[in-house]
Amino acid sequence: MQDEKLLSPHWSLDLGARYDLSTYRKNFVSLRAALVYQPSDQWSYKFLFGRSFRNPSAFQLFYGDGFSAVANPDLHPESVNTVEIDVERKLGRRMNLVAAGYSYWLSDFIEGVYTDAGLLQYQNLGKVHASGVEIEINGRPFSWLEATASYAFQKSTDYDADGGLENSPDHLAKLRFA
Repeated sequence: MQDEKLLSPHWSLDLGARYDLSTYRKNFVSLRAALVYQPSDQWSYKFLFGRSFRNPSAFQLFYGDGFSAVANPDLHPESVNTVEIDVERKLGRRMNLVAAGYSYWLSDFIEGVYTDAGLLQYQNLGKVHASGVEIEINGRPFSWLEATASYAFQKSTDYDADGGLENSPDHLAKLRFA
């Protein structure tokens, strides 16, 4: 379900919910909310909240060959809560500037680990928190060229590993032309 309510000429509220039935785990309700303030055609501000989950796959739950992997039918779904604030500015007719600040909290993170017997098993490993900021400019500087450039700075923490999260860069720059 999703619905948008116009609160005033400059404010709108989007609310959404999704109900997932699960064969192997509890059913889950995912929620979304967005409060949008648009004082002019050039500026908009978005305040976002979301709650979602990911069930473990059948492979993560049940695959075990006894040689390289062992099944874990007791895995729980991952769940995440997110908050984000976006500011968007139109730069003329063809370009946009976007800045975002975000934070998320992930629980029951699923990761493959080796058991004492040397077999790979997927397990729920605890909690992860990440927060950061991103700035992006995008659009069509010329009618024949679409371009995007962005830079993000974030910090991710794996609370059970007492440190940073692997494969989660602190700095990320992207440049795309089409």
